[in-house]
Amino acid sequence: MAIKTVKVSKDFHDWFLRWLKHDHQVETTDTEVMLQRIDAQIEIQFKRRNNLVEMRLNSELSGENEYKTKRAEIEAEIKRLEKERAGVKYASDDWMKKPRKELTMLCMLLIN
Repeated sequence: MAIKTVKVSKDFHDWFLRWLKHDHQVETTDTEVMLQRIDAQIEIQFKRRNNLVEMRLNSELSGENEYKTKRAEIEAEIKRLEKERAGVKYASDDWMKKPRKELTMLCMLLIN
């Protein structure tokens, strides 16, 4: 026997919306903090790369190999941080899909 209708009380509905708004606020704040941290780390790496170029121009490095090695390390770190940033951003964008999916499933159950 399938359930034909389910009534959701206004109290439950209001509670659920408050919970969803609160959870969204927490998620947004956490995401912003993480993105700011990653952006600061990326900026540090950009400065390191610029300083490395200056050192090379001023002949402060022992040779071309030292420059290439250090540059590759910095570029790898920038790439890693950008990938981490993209992951954080994706997780944040994906956050609302879970409640939306759950609500859709609930509605489908209620209709059938």
